[in-house]
Amino acid sequence: MGSGTEWRDLTLFWGLMLGLILRPATAEICGPSIDIGNDISEFRRLENCTVVEGYLQILLIGDKNNNNINQEFFRSLSFPKLTMVTDYLLLFRVSGLDSLSTLFPNLAVIRGRNLFYNYALVIFEMTSLKDIGLFNLRNITRGAIRIEKNPELCYLDSVDWSLILDAEFNNYIAGNKQSKECSDVCPGIMENSPQCSKTMFNNNYNYRCWTSNHCQKEKCARRACTLEGECCHPQCLGSCSSPSSDTSCAACVHYFHRGRCVADCPPGTFRFEGWRCISAELCSKVHLPDSNSFYIHDGECMTECPSGYMPKTPSSMYCKACDGLCDKVCEEKVIDSMDAAQSLKGCTVIQGNLHINIRRGHNIVAELESFTGLIQRVTGNVRIRHSHTLTSLAFLRSLKHIEGRELLDE
Repeated sequence: MGSGTEWRDLTLFWGLMLGLILRPATAEICGPSIDIGNDISEFRRLENCTVVEGYLQILLIGDKNNNNINQEFFRSLSFPKLTMVTDYLLLFRVSGLDSLSTLFPNLAVIRGRNLFYNYALVIFEMTSLKDIGLFNLRNITRGAIRIEKNPELCYLDSVDWSLILDAEFNNYIAGNKQSKECSDVCPGIMENSPQCSKTMFNNNYNYRCWTSNHCQKEKCARRACTLEGECCHPQCLGSCSSPSSDTSCAACVHYFHRGRCVADCPPGTFRFEGWRCISAELCSKVHLPDSNSFYIHDGECMTECPSGYMPKTPSSMYCKACDGLCDKVCEEKVIDSMDAAQSLKGCTVIQGNLHINIRRGHNIVAELESFTGLIQRVTGNVRIRHSHTLTSLAFLRSLKHIEGRELLDE
């Protein structure tokens, strides 16, 4: 333990950070994706979030020397509005976090639209975590779980994952606290009045709970239900605040539109990110990290036209079927290695110049052909030099036009 001065300085630091974190944000749909690592002020991005559109990663926070202060901090931090993550939830080396029950008390659904490898929930090397505690988690729509190398983590045998996801055979749970060292006392057991239901899972017939205070909900089977166990509207996913209403769902089986869960998006709206309906105007303004444009095809707003389709015009948001091979426009390139050539795979148009400078290698023509064999047009110039290993230009077998918008002086 450090000196009293160091302790006071650390306490002041955490107090200042907590003030920053709890300053309210505005968006209810947060994203695209949220990374919280090292800088704890990033937690403020979760304030008022009901949905994280993308993934949520919390990693590399604190160290064992600050463990007590970290625990005090996390026990005062909560995001009760968050009900859904559309991609995956990952936690890695977060010191002092001993349960997720306070942090995400109402997280009901992890959709797994995009996965971390094959996983929708990853909990790895969390040295302080004693229980998962996601007592309202009812559905992992796609993907498996990986819970590994968490030396203090218990309440794993008391969770029936088959009630939450279909891919339990792909789950990986290893290197955590040994079952024989965990008490895993479910609510009411000590008073001889168990409150939780028993189920059979992995050849283990057991009471099901997340913590000593929270049973695992299993009423209504895989259908959403209220806290009281009443079944929700069929379009609800995870849970709901009142039964029989499609406006009170924590998440939707299909799509969310103007406060309701609907089976499909109504006319004039388009499916987006697998869970909500948006207008064409909003589709034109939405941007994800890896895309500067969006297109509409077959009732869906997407980052690019699907295979076999291309934009109707260079400025159009709508896609049309290609007449033959679809154009794939790529920026000009100097090919001086196989890695550089590989980046042109599938390209049909080079916007600019194509320069080739391959000095060494084996079977170069065949290698190049697999990456550049579809190029039909180069808008600038083509230059090949210092490439003594090339025996033919067969790798440019599809090249029909060199427009020469930029000419060589030499």
